[in-house]
Amino acid sequence: MKKSSSLLNKFILVFVSLAAVIVLLVLITISMLQFMKNQINFREVTSLFYESVLDARRSEKNYFMFYKNSDYEENIRTLARAGELINSNRFFFEHLSGQTVFTFSSLSERYVQMMSNHHHGLTRGKPGDPAAEPAIRLTGQQLLNAAGIFNRNETKYLHAGINRLILFSLSIIAVLAGLCIIIIVIASKKFFAPLKQIEAGLNVITEGGINKINIQVKDQEINSLIDTVNKMVQELEEKKWQLVHSEKIAALGAMLSGITHEINNPVSNISTSVDILKSGTGKKKSALEKKIIGQIEGEIERIRKIIGIITGFSQKKNLKMTWTALNLIIQETYVLLKKNIPEDIDLQIKINRQLYIKADKSCMQQVFINLLKNSADAIGSRKGRITIFGQLLTIKNPDDFSIFYKNPIPSPRKIPGRYIEIQITDSGPGIRENMQNKIFEPFFTTKKNHDNMGLGLYIINEIIREHQGEIFYNNSHEKSGFVILLPARDDQ
Repeated sequence: MKKSSSLLNKFILVFVSLAAVIVLLVLITISMLQFMKNQINFREVTSLFYESVLDARRSEKNYFMFYKNSDYEENIRTLARAGELINSNRFFFEHLSGQTVFTFSSLSERYVQMMSNHHHGLTRGKPGDPAAEPAIRLTGQQLLNAAGIFNRNETKYLHAGINRLILFSLSIIAVLAGLCIIIIVIASKKFFAPLKQIEAGLNVITEGGINKINIQVKDQEINSLIDTVNKMVQELEEKKWQLVHSEKIAALGAMLSGITHEINNPVSNISTSVDILKSGTGKKKSALEKKIIGQIEGEIERIRKIIGIITGFSQKKNLKMTWTALNLIIQETYVLLKKNIPEDIDLQIKINRQLYIKADKSCMQQVFINLLKNSADAIGSRKGRITIFGQLLTIKNPDDFSIFYKNPIPSPRKIPGRYIEIQITDSGPGIRENMQNKIFEPFFTTKKNHDNMGLGLYIINEIIREHQGEIFYNNSHEKSGFVILLPARDDQ
């Protein structure tokens, strides 16, 4: 196996490159932090130095006001501390201003000598030299000016260092960004691109599509993965209908607990009515007997409906799929349902005659009948409006779904493509938010009448899935209702 055809070697190359970039980044970070640490430390030294000279001037002022020995000692001590700071950090101070270091040392020696002479003269009872005090004050001011030079220069150097650090950091970021871009581009071309194609193919499979992956790559590992996936797809194709039917049978088992409750009630009523009927003596049926017989017939009809739903659900359907005009299916559905829609409800159909869907006509009519009945029930006895809107919709990438549909429930599979979009909206109150996530579950219903089993939307969802489509509840403030997406014909 050649190294160039090995995916493992490509991964190793990428990881080594990233590790080198990380090590370089760590070293540069340590260097920058050390630089900033030194700058901050010396800034603290210069600040302490300047404060020491200021303290010396303050004690000088107090000394000439009160001539206390403690002020003199404080003056000499703080000035000596400033001198120690220069001596212990002479390299840094000379870097700031070598001439000022020499000047400060000379001024400091003269200042201490002048203060000492003046103080010792006073302690011996000799009259002070009138010119000594102004000379000392002048020298003290010169010392403070020299300390200010150090302070200002250090501020300038600190700002300059920060600016250099910023420029250096930006340069490093630019270099690292360039390296990362190069690594990403190379990695994308070498193995991320084919992996993305495989992922897209697998997403189609997980969403119900049965399509083989057809990608030409040089990497033997990826080719082996593609072969394995394609074998799996072939097996899925062979077992697709078996799995669909077995899933329905399994779902039927889960439904039986709810269906049992629905069957027990009418059977109990039948048993009770028959007992009462048998206790009658006359040949002519009384009103009560007629009523009981009517009850029996009604309950038997309920049982037939329930069994019919179970039988239809458990049996595998052979769909007769043909390209049919959507407008024609809607119009025929309206003819079948017209008597069941109150006159106070305005039904508006806004569908282009050129829209075609590939569908089993009777199954699709069942979908529209159930949805229109639900809308009519939601409006009730009030005046209202039901709108059926159809259009051709092109979705180029998965993110476009969030543009067209704000809060779809459940979330669609988000497969890009061309769809026939069918919206069925009404002026009813809508479905309560806490119920929206359950509307497609079997035996869930928002209706209060006992004849409703809660299988309508569940079966509708199954039918739309068998048509390779999507149905969801679009919960937006502008238009709330059901949306159906079915694959569009290529020439539309």
